[in-house]
Amino acid sequence: MKNVKPGHAQPVICLDAGHFGAYNQSPVVPEYYESTMNWKLQNFLKAELENYGIKVFTTRNDPDADLPLTSRGEASEGCDLFISLPANYAEDPGADYVLGIHMVQNGSRIAMESMLLADLLGKVVGKVMGASDVRLWTRAGGNDRNGDGFPDDYYGVLRGAARVGTAGGILEQGCFSNE
Repeated sequence: MKNVKPGHAQPVICLDAGHFGAYNQSPVVPEYYESTMNWKLQNFLKAELENYGIKVFTTRNDPDADLPLTSRGEASEGCDLFISLPANYAEDPGADYVLGIHMVQNGSRIAMESMLLADLLGKVVGKVMGASDVRLWTRAGGNDRNGDGFPDDYYGVLRGAARVGTAGGILEQGCFSNE
């Protein structure tokens, strides 16, 4: 990781498992909940990153804890990187893709790093999963809360991370609504 903040002896990453509790039940496999699977994936990823000497924080310590979206992003304050790990829902039963969502491009360093991160993670995870498609996406909201002349991110977790100066992205690793 090239962009470690000054004062960090090793990279520091904040992971967000996404939804809390038993949320987003699969219509295909009734035992599957997006929130439960993403909590497990977050913990696996945390352990693997720590094996590489990376310091990892999570947005919460309890899978049933509910935090506002912006607070989850703001939990990355002081970190080098923020990654939110939800899965996607698709009406099309043939949908098979990974989606990397990055911060809106406003000319800032963290927005550019966010786009590079979403693209890289999307491609790597898509290859590992054997996904037929990898998509890169962003979505602007309708407000300019910080007055920089650009619309803010639609996604609260990305708005929160941007507010505390952390580059980040959302990695929708597949479509839980399909077989």
